[in-house]
Parts: sequence; structure tokens; C-alpha cells
Amino acid sequence: MTKFRAALCAAVVSSALALPTVVVAAPSDAAGALNAAAPTARNVSSDASRDASRAVTKDAVPTLVNKKRDPKNYTPPAGAVFNNPKGSRAETFRIVNVVVQAIKNARRGSYIYFTGFLFDSKAASTAMINAQKRGVHVQVVFDGTIRNRQANRLGKALNKDNKKIKKGQKRRFPDGQLRKWGKDRSFVKWCHLSCRDGGDPNHAKWYVFTHTGKAKNVVMVSSSNINKGGAQKGYNDMIILKNRKRLTKDFAFVNDEMAEDSPNDKDGFLQYTRNNVVARFYPKKAKGDPVMDDLNAIRCNKANGGAGRNGKTLVHVAMFRWNNQRGFALAHKLVKLDKQGCIVKVIYGAPGSRVVDILRSSARNGGIELYDSRIFHEPEFEGDERYVTLRTHSKYLLINGAIKGDRSSWSVQTGSANWGRSLHAGDENTITVYNKKTYNKYLANWQHVRRTISTRVR
Repeated sequence: MTKFRAALCAAVVSSALALPTVVVAAPSDAAGALNAAAPTARNVSSDASRDASRAVTKDAVPTLVNKKRDPKNYTPPAGAVFNNPKGSRAETFRIVNVVVQAIKNARRGSYIYFTGFLFDSKAASTAMINAQKRGVHVQVVFDGTIRNRQANRLGKALNKDNKKIKKGQKRRFPDGQLRKWGKDRSFVKWCHLSCRDGGDPNHAKWYVFTHTGKAKNVVMVSSSNINKGGAQKGYNDMIILKNRKRLTKDFAFVNDEMAEDSPNDKDGFLQYTRNNVVARFYPKKAKGDPVMDDLNAIRCNKANGGAGRNGKTLVHVAMFRWNNQRGFALAHKLVKLDKQGCIVKVIYGAPGSRVVDILRSSARNGGIELYDSRIFHEPEFEGDERYVTLRTHSKYLLINGAIKGDRSSWSVQTGSANWGRSLHAGDENTITVYNKKTYNKYLANWQHVRRTISTRVR
């Protein structure tokens, strides 16, 4: 790994670090999951639908396609991007489209590092195949269950020059890339269970580009898979950071580790702090929960400098799957923060029944402000199935106020990781960005999801 990492540093194009600039956009969507016991959510009213349409303005929609697609004319958006499954097709597929356009404008000789849990996008598959044909090195790591038409099509194209390395042959090219991936340095790797350390599947989600359009070292971290369900069945989010050379190296290094698919080599939890960003890569086999550490660092009554509200720290959560012992502990911690004086507001998408009980007990007694984002299909006839048609699929934590010694902090933590056993079992990733503009866009998204589809739980 050490030799590869040194060689990899030379492969990533250098550029100055820069704080992200936020692009206003509409909220994102989620994939389906098990339907846990919880209070019944209402159906969306026409007023809520109008709210959703009002939330998307002309200024809020980033320009994704140039009339003449020339990488010299393309600039990927930066900051916060959300989809809106109740909006137009462009708004529904906003996250997918942003990723596809970045692929289409990837420069010859550059690298794309792409990992996901679900994938069925023909546009993304075609874009990556075309990128490989024009000399882009496309390196894709999928969960082993992604065996559909588009994933197989992509694998057939990118793996056609892959080869076995015989005993005694050098494993790597001089630039550090593995020879088994062929001269094009492109591949699709399907992991068996977790790529880096056994256990649960590869659930990580990132889309990283060393050079796309006018931008270098672009890191995209999302709650969304690049698939139809991720666009249409829930709300998702994506953070985009540009000109992040060291962070790009970090993602490239982990992408390479995952592509080895060798769970017995003791790859484990990694954390990188780069300027105003903290990137984490799971699984974490050792004791301790970094998210709990983040919550423990909150000081409820010490916010100042324009942060928080009347000296109180604000905590907003939008969480899809939330269960098991870890989930229970995080729910209890939020209740404790509320009792300590923090203003805590929560939207859930696929909670376990015990998590609902913990949070609802607080909400009933004037504590946490709690919302259920699930919209259900109500059966028309007896015996028909009741199922969720729409909800939040995001997994973000927003903190505005005092965090340890910083009494005026604005932070966003998002990524692939739900609040459950995935911390210890599978490939997951999160990214925390300390930036007021990014925080404000995420807060607006939280408010939009609350207003548009959520029901107050008491």
C-alpha cells in the first residue's frame, strides 16, 4: 500500500485548497427499505406540493449541460446539491445528472474513482464507457450484488484488457497502478461482502474526479446511489468539493484498497482531516463510535458569534435507516442533548420501532421536535399491501453552535452511513464540512423535507 500511495500522489493533479461554494438546489431522494413500526404518516397535500414547487427557483438550478459539450466550457457545481423527487424530471434526477456530466467532461489521462451500493443508470454507464475510450482511467468498485444490465455492460467494457499476473511478474506499473487492470488502468470490481474488512456489503458512495472540465480534484460524497430508485423514491443529498488535492488522494487510496477486495488484510477505519473537512472510511472494528464522539463534543448553552439560537446549540438530523444497539445509543444521546438545553430536531425515514419509541417519548413531553418523512401507499382493498412510496434517504447531522472550544461552529456531516450496525460491519464513508454556507443550504433542505412530506410525531 505504501508504494502505491506514494505513486498515487504523483498521479493526482495538484491544485490549491479552496473552501466550497454552495449551489442552491432542491432536495434529494431515497431508496426503499424495510417498513418499521411507527406513527402513520399523512399523504402529501396539494399545499405541500406547491411548497415543493416553490422551493425550486430558476437560480437554484445549476447549469449541467453546455450546448457544445467541451470540457473547457464545463465547471461542476460546488457545495450542496439535492434532488427533489416531487419536482420535474431534471430536479428528480439532479444528483445523477451532476455525476453524469462530471463523467462526460472528465479529461483525457485523468482518473475517476467511483463506488456505490446500487447502480442502474444507463447514462452513467455510457458516460464511463465513453470516458474510458477517450483515455480516462475509470476505476469502479461495486457491491457484489450489483449484477444488472448496466453494471454488467460497464464491467465488460472496462475489464476487457484485465489480466492475471503470473508468479514472478511485477504487480504494478511504474506509476503504482496494478498491472492486472490492463494498460487502460480501468476496471469494475465487484466486492464479495465488504471490500475492506468482511462483514456487510459495500455501501459506500463517492464519485471523485482528478480533472473534469475546468476543475481539478473534485470530490462528490452523497447519500444517493446512481440509480432510478435513488432519484424517485426519496430525498438525497450530495456535497461537492473542488480543488481538494490531498482529499482526492485519500479517496483514491481507499478506492484502491477496496478494489483489492481482501478482507483479511486488516484494512479498517481511516480518518483524514483536510483543512475544513473530515473524511471517514469504515468499517470500524475497534470499540468507539466517531458519531457519538461528535455528539459528545456539543456544548448546549455556550453558542455565540451569531451561531445557535439565544445561546443554545441547534442540532438537526435527517436519517434514513436507524436501528440496533448503536442506533438506540445515538437516539438516547439526542434526548440527553435536548434535556441539556440544545434545540434538537429530527426527521427519520426508516427507523426501528425502538428508536421511534425513544424519540417519541421525548417528543410527547415537549422535548425533541420529531417528524416522520414516510409517505405510504394506502391499500384500496382489504388484504392489499401498505408500503412506503417516498421518504428521506439522507443521513446527515447538522450542528450550529458550540462544539468543544469552538462556540460558533456550523457543520454538516453526511455520506453513506446510516445510524445502525453498518459502522462496524461494512464499507461506509462520511464527510464533515465546517462551512456556514454549506450548513445553511443543508438546513434549507431539512426544512423543505419537513414542510413537503413530513408529519409531526408527538
